[in-house]
Amino acid sequence: MGIFCLYNMTSLLNRFLDHPSITIDTRTIVPGQIYFAIKGEHFDGNQFVMQALEKGASICVSSDKTFLGVENVVVVDDTLKALQKLASEYRLTFDIPVLAITGSNGKTTTKELLATVLQTKYKTHYTLGNLNNHLGVPLTLLATPKDAQFIIVEMGANHQGEIHDLCKIALPDYGAITNIGIAHIEGFGSPEGVKIAKSELFYHVNTYGKKFFLNTTEQSLLFLQDPNNKRIKELDYGGTFIEPRDSDNGFLIINYRKKRVVTNLVGDYNMPNLVLALGVGEYFGCDPDLMIDAIQSYQPTNNRSQLMKIDEVEIIMDAYNANPSSMSHAVDNIINLKQVDRGVILGDMLELGENSMMYHRLILQKIRDAKGVISMVILVGPQFYALKVDFPEFIYYKNTDEAKVGLHWSQYSGYKVLIKGSRGLQLEKLIN
Repeated sequence: MGIFCLYNMTSLLNRFLDHPSITIDTRTIVPGQIYFAIKGEHFDGNQFVMQALEKGASICVSSDKTFLGVENVVVVDDTLKALQKLASEYRLTFDIPVLAITGSNGKTTTKELLATVLQTKYKTHYTLGNLNNHLGVPLTLLATPKDAQFIIVEMGANHQGEIHDLCKIALPDYGAITNIGIAHIEGFGSPEGVKIAKSELFYHVNTYGKKFFLNTTEQSLLFLQDPNNKRIKELDYGGTFIEPRDSDNGFLIINYRKKRVVTNLVGDYNMPNLVLALGVGEYFGCDPDLMIDAIQSYQPTNNRSQLMKIDEVEIIMDAYNANPSSMSHAVDNIINLKQVDRGVILGDMLELGENSMMYHRLILQKIRDAKGVISMVILVGPQFYALKVDFPEFIYYKNTDEAKVGLHWSQYSGYKVLIKGSRGLQLEKLIN
C-alpha cells in the first residue's frame, strides 16, 4: 500500500484491539477512537484531522501527505483501502460464524429477521441499517464486539465485482441470496449482469466457506441447485407455508411446525425472507418456540413494509427503495388483498438504464390489467410522468413536493394504500 507499510497495519491493528472503536465522523467522535479521514464525492475527511485529534482521537488515518511526521497521524495512500484492510485483518481474529446475505430484493428485511431468530441463542452482531457497501461492510466488521457469537453482514452492489470484493474483506463462512431480480441495471449492464454479480457470494462460499443456504422456492435461484454439492443447504416451504387467507389486520400469517404465527410483515413476498430466517435458525440449533416468539415480536422499521395509519387511511409504507421486481410484487400484493378500496402511490424507479421507461410502463400496464381493482393510482416522478399520455386514467405529479401539496388523505378514508418508490424520491415526506 505504498506509504502504508505492513508494520503500520500491524501496529494499527494492535492499537485497535486495545481500543476497538472506529469513526469517520468527527461530529460524533469519542475520545480514544481511531479516526479515518475518508475522502468522498462531496467531502474530504482530511480537512478534519486536526479537529479529530483535538477531540481526543487516539490515531488519525489520513491520505494527506502534509501530515507526514505529525504525531498520532498515520499517512496512507488511500484511507478507504486502509479501512478495508484493517477490517479484513480484524476479521481474521474471529473464530465465530460469519454469514453474508445479498439479493435484489428483501436483503435488509431478511438480515433483520435472521438477526431476530439467531439472537434467541447467540449474541449476534449484524449490519445496522443498510451499511452494506464498500464502506459499510468494513465499518460493520470493525464494530463487532469481542464477545459476539455470530455475525451477519449484508452486502449490496450496483456493479459486477463488488460482492466479490466485499467477500474478500468479510470472508463469510456462510451465505444466502434472497433472490435475483431487476435492480441497478445501469451499473450491472443487463439482467444477466445482475445474476452474475449476486452469484459472486455463492461462488465465494462454495470455494472457501462452509455452507450456502439456498431457498429452492425462489425461482430465480434454481440455477444454483446441485444435489451433489455438500456445501449447499436447501431450504423450502416444507413445513413452513402461508395460510390461505390474510389476518384481520392484513399482516402475513404462516404455519411453522404446525403452529400459527402472525407476523408484522405485510405482503406474501416476505414469505421467502421468513423461509431463510427460520431455516438458518434451525440449522444453527435455535429453539423453534423461541424463534416463533421472536418473529411475532419483530417490527419492520425504516419505511420497509411498515403498516401505519393517517386520516383513517391504512398505509403500507415501503418507500425505502424500489426496482421492477420489488414493485411488481408489492403491486400484486395490493391487487390480491381482500380489501374493497385499494390504492397505490408509486415513485420512479431509479438506476434502470436505457430500458427504464419500459419497466415503468410494465408496472402501469399491470395496474390497468387489474381492471379497476386499484381505484386510487398516484404516480410521482418524471419517468412515470412521461407516460401520462399513454395512461391518462391515473394521477401524476412531477415530484414528491408537488404530490404532497396535491394529495388530500381525507379523500381516501377507509382505503389501504401502498407507497413505494426509489429512495431518491423520498416518498415518506407524503406522511410527514
